[in-house]
This record gives sequence, structure tokens and C-alpha cells, in this order.
Amino acid sequence: MKHIVIIALLLAAATAVTTGQTEKAPPQKEQDKQLEQQPFPVGGVEAIAKAVKYPEAARKDSVQGVVYVEATVDQEGNVIKAVALKSVRADVDKAAVDAVKSIKFKPGMHEGKPVEAIVTVPIAFRLK
Repeated sequence: MKHIVIIALLLAAATAVTTGQTEKAPPQKEQDKQLEQQPFPVGGVEAIAKAVKYPEAARKDSVQGVVYVEATVDQEGNVIKAVALKSVRADVDKAAVDAVKSIKFKPGMHEGKPVEAIVTVPIAFRLK
């Protein structure tokens, strides 16, 4: 069965999260509402899409859904912590978290300086 992993990395929507325009994403932390620029993956959404490995058992079981990964990105753009906020299933959650952890980010910016920041990355797993 062919599979497609859809990355719904909505960093533009991260701003929408703070303004209440997006209903599905979990709310961001207060300190991130003041950022001039949210952390953004080097290589864009495509970099995360390439890093996601759809678990074979999840494919066999036709498991689909969206995992929201909360990632803490340090001043150098490294993911220092990542956890699944919204779970689909343990193996799918792990695949999403591992993909986010493997990516380098452009750090969040505050007052023109790179800062540690938290970003929520929704990753949709869909079978076709």
C-alpha cells in the first residue's frame, strides 16, 4: 500500500495559534508569543517530511492521524527537547518526535537576537 506522510508544519499558523485563528493546534507558551520570528526548520517543511519514517506496523494497521510535537529549540537551532502533545499511537508518536529531533532549525528571534523557544509542529500521517 502506498503511503504519504503529510507534514502540516504551520509556522505561519504558529502566529495564528497565538491570535486564536487555529483551533486544532495546542496553545503556545507565553514566552513564545513575544518572538519576532518563530523557529523554522532549515530546509523548510520538506526537511521534516524527508525525516519522517512511517512505522511499518502503523501502515499495516492503517493507523492515521496528526501528532503535535512540541519542540524546544535552543539559540543555535538545535532541538533540545521534543514531546508529543497530541498522540496517535506510541510508534507513530515516536516517528514524529524523532523526525523533529533530527532537524536543525533557524532559532527563534527576540529583539534581533537568537533565543531558546518552543514551537509546535503538527505532523499528519495519512495512507493512500
